[in-house]
Amino acid sequence: MARIWKTFLGAGLGVALFAGLRTSQEAQAQSAASSATAPSGGALAYQRSFAIYNLKTTAESGPARGQEIYYFKCYMCHNELAKAGPRLRDLYQRPRLLTGQPVNDQTVAEKIREGGARMPAYRYALTDTDMADLLSYIRDRKCCFEGDNPPPNPLYRYR
Repeated sequence: MARIWKTFLGAGLGVALFAGLRTSQEAQAQSAASSATAPSGGALAYQRSFAIYNLKTTAESGPARGQEIYYFKCYMCHNELAKAGPRLRDLYQRPRLLTGQPVNDQTVAEKIREGGARMPAYRYALTDTDMADLLSYIRDRKCCFEGDNPPPNPLYRYR
């Protein structure tokens, strides 16, 4: 009989501890939720992730933003070490694309949007603004960094 009481008492004590722990966790969660809506942390904490997601950490628009888009979308296939795609350095100085079309903004944008046999299509991944920034970077003489020198991170502070 004493054994039954010990088991019953142990189980009751366990339930009481579990209930107290759960109540403590709920109180912590409520205090964390109320501090998360405070204006001091709020939306400001998410601006960096928004800039990363929209590829706007280096610039809002133009060739600098195009460089970031190139780095994340094109560099893995179009660099000096990759055999998957042709190099894009001096693309606008060439007379024709590999498809035989003349090199201009319209044909290059069409190739990027539609893709090809060994190139993915970016029609749903890049907006018209993204495409304009990317083309402005590819047209630029500083286009298409090579080797071990990716663009510098503007948010990193050099000493």
